[in-house]
Amino acid sequence: MKINFSGSLDAQSLMSRLRWYGAVVYRQLGPLPVLLGVIWLVGGIFLFVEQRPVLESQVNDIEEINRELGVPLPMISAEQAALQDNLSITEYQQVKALFRILGKHHLTAQESRYQFNQAGDDQAGQLGLDIPMKGNYRQFYDALSELTATMPVKVNAISLTRAHPNQVDLQIMLRVTLSGGKQ
Repeated sequence: MKINFSGSLDAQSLMSRLRWYGAVVYRQLGPLPVLLGVIWLVGGIFLFVEQRPVLESQVNDIEEINRELGVPLPMISAEQAALQDNLSITEYQQVKALFRILGKHHLTAQESRYQFNQAGDDQAGQLGLDIPMKGNYRQFYDALSELTATMPVKVNAISLTRAHPNQVDLQIMLRVTLSGGKQ
């Protein structure tokens, strides 16, 4: 079957010819292949119209990330490099053990802030931690008892607050200092 588009066609005669060819294809193939063809055609149009802008934006995002990664990182000074290496293996193990004890007593630590205190003439370097967490009082008391009994920690400050008087859960801010030796 050839479609002859020679000569000028207006929109009405073009539509009537397409309807006629559609009817011929429907009669020769049957309804199921025509229906499947229409589904494929609609799916292709959907992918082209709807998914193409998403794909283009993802490609642009990847190009921007690659452009940002192409910029070299600034060099750090020797002092900053030395401060980054101050956390020894022993202190890392102590921090890990501290959070393991908190997790064992079902306290949810949200985030923590570390601060390394430089060693003085008469004392070794110490690691200070600010740990905000959630839990009830009994769990916190048990965890604090175990921490002070098993680890070389000094509790600097404790803050306990409640959002409402009816709630059991507390917002806890624990500030401790780990005083461990370096390897």
